[in-house]
Amino acid sequence: MEVDKHGGDEKSPWLRCEDPSCCLNNGSFAKDNVNSVLPRVFQQRRFAFFEWGGYRPPDDWRQPEHKKKGTRTVCILLCMCLNLDVDPPDQKRTAKCARMECWVDPSHSPRSRAVLKIGENMENQYKRWTPRIRIHRCMDPCKETIYSKIIALRKWAKKDRVLFHYNGHGVPRTTPKGGMWCFDKNFSNYISISIVDIARWLEEPAVFVLDCAGAEHIINAWIQNTNSHDAKQNFSCLFLGACQGNEYLPQSYEYPRDIFTACLTTPVKMALH
Repeated sequence: MEVDKHGGDEKSPWLRCEDPSCCLNNGSFAKDNVNSVLPRVFQQRRFAFFEWGGYRPPDDWRQPEHKKKGTRTVCILLCMCLNLDVDPPDQKRTAKCARMECWVDPSHSPRSRAVLKIGENMENQYKRWTPRIRIHRCMDPCKETIYSKIIALRKWAKKDRVLFHYNGHGVPRTTPKGGMWCFDKNFSNYISISIVDIARWLEEPAVFVLDCAGAEHIINAWIQNTNSHDAKQNFSCLFLGACQGNEYLPQSYEYPRDIFTACLTTPVKMALH
């Protein structure tokens, strides 16, 4: 096996530097670090322009032991506000428009069976990526149901990540203040629920998938609330939104109604559709 001048294997990603002259750049490589183990990637020329100088990596390039175990996404809450066969009051759909949800055409079966099939397909689409993940479904839920499901999942997830998937195809567009719509207990009125409340119940870390009209309003409301409380901006919460605040979802009959979710969970099928 060939050995390079640094004393490492030819195919090994690690190097043990024995020659100070090959790593020195304006004297930036300390002598006490000459024999330190360096990853091969830091020997590339592009790192010569970084602030630490030369081909020497920063002192904190090694990940601490307590951070090596990354945060996992262990459970998902599917909040599906479909309200099949009823168009939202702020949207007028034509007879020929997008109807499929999770690759299910609800017009081919009774409403209750279509809702059940859509929920099963949505769950299977996520489990195709992470088979062992825990998933709870909220089909056309009320505010109390969403709250109880979130509290139960956060208690089970502990310090791991929870994914909140919101489908708002059967409710009005989100409000400028980040209000998301669900239903009352009698399933007769729309009830607004703030993203600030959901984020407070869900806690951190969390991922939000927002497949609804005006998804940008939700993200902006969360950012505004975070800044107003002088909270530190970090990456503990991740938001994926379908469209801007003044936009509605595509309604072309050639595509599924949940085109954003289809691109995330079934990208190959969506590309071939």
